[in-house]
Amino acid sequence: MKLTRPLVVLDLETTGVWIEKDKIIEIAMIKILPDKTKESFHMKINPGMPIPDRISDLIGITNEDVAQAPIFADIAKDVIEFIKGADFAGFNIERFDLPLLRREMNDASIQFDWQDSKVYDAQKVYHLNEKRDLTAAFQFYCQKNLEGAHSAMVDTQATLEIIESQIQ
Repeated sequence: MKLTRPLVVLDLETTGVWIEKDKIIEIAMIKILPDKTKESFHMKINPGMPIPDRISDLIGITNEDVAQAPIFADIAKDVIEFIKGADFAGFNIERFDLPLLRREMNDASIQFDWQDSKVYDAQKVYHLNEKRDLTAAFQFYCQKNLEGAHSAMVDTQATLEIIESQIQ
């Protein structure tokens, strides 16, 4: 990988998936510099709201684990300094991590505009190589080839069969 700018690989663990409301619980970043050296930043964060049990069960972080951790506003300047001038990479980063991070930065009164950076979203690349469309879902759930895809009735019938299979 030839870099002309730093690349920050980023992942957030959060209280949920609602970008406008949920809060960061953990942030991890690895910055790769053009000379190939790496720096890392990793912190647990007190979200200032209860972590739902289903989230704690999923990520293994409890309310007690973050009770003494800083709130995001206390570390926001450190985060922005770490990512300054960087491009970004992650899995589903463009639809989730970066928008949620921007919202948290805004809540901390810090401007963060990632649209001027290059974004390498591993999920998008994965979906280009491993199709995640109705035809693929029909094959996965119903073990059938979808004949006549993109006909509204064929697609509707296939969707119904997928839902029935999912329910089973």
